[in-house]
Amino acid sequence: MEDSSLREDKKEACSPFISASDFPVTDHSLQKVKIQAIGQFERSYLTNLLIAHKGNITHAAKAAGKDRRTLQRLLRKYNLDARAFRIKYE
Repeated sequence: MEDSSLREDKKEACSPFISASDFPVTDHSLQKVKIQAIGQFERSYLTNLLIAHKGNITHAAKAAGKDRRTLQRLLRKYNLDARAFRIKYE
């Protein structure tokens, strides 16, 4: 993961809260907007989790109440590399 990506992740991670104003009314269905909102929340949550646990997947999974393998699948889904958080935030 590039340093600029990490900076963006950290900036996004500061506020996991999503409001309706983040999603202007468009021609998209409610379902599509909902999927987008969930994706933004999950990515932000995972980024905060990795920062808080310095990239340690085992500790992050335990804090999230998830199985380690499940957390790894979510990290892959959002293209987040825990190793980058170990190096950057130690």
